[in-house]
Amino acid sequence: MKKIKNQSGFMTMDFLFALVLILGFTVLLFRVSLTLTTASIVQYITFASARNYFAAHADSNSQVKMAEKKYSELVGNDVIKPLLANGWFEVLDRPEVGDISTKKPEFEPAVKNTFYGVGTTFVARILQYNMPFFGSTDPEGDESGSGFSTYIGSFLGREPSAIECLEFTARRWEMIRNLSPSRGASYSSGTSGDNYFPMEDSGC
Repeated sequence: MKKIKNQSGFMTMDFLFALVLILGFTVLLFRVSLTLTTASIVQYITFASARNYFAAHADSNSQVKMAEKKYSELVGNDVIKPLLANGWFEVLDRPEVGDISTKKPEFEPAVKNTFYGVGTTFVARILQYNMPFFGSTDPEGDESGSGFSTYIGSFLGREPSAIECLEFTARRWEMIRNLSPSRGASYSSGTSGDNYFPMEDSGC
């Protein structure tokens, strides 16, 4: 084998290879960092919305509307909106509010009411990226970035609404009247369900 006597340019090629590789990793690191930052913002949006949903209101529908209102306010904020509307990231226009386990079977709770809150689907299309010398970050995808998605939610529970409290109090009175004491007359004697006015005091 004949030796190559002139090796000029090898260092240049090594330098260019290393430079392109470093720049590729730098861009990827930037995309991952921005994705994690945006995911934290979306997490806060769901938390603030879930907090509005948690608070008691006249009825359960009003609680849902308060959560949706807060979600829309934050997603449409002048600072946050450009971040979610530039094609890099995407969230649901309308959040999922209520018992999330009914919408996500895999969230079936072991304890009742565990997954009452607000959730949204977060898509990080910015992570779809062709890195030099390595190729696509999602080689089996359709290059839309839709594969980089996750479900972000906050589950704070929900306080009973005023209507639910009154209905609970009315049912409780009926159950008390139907008790069968071991001694004496039953609670239904001398009492009437028609003249009973249920009221809630400081919640249920």
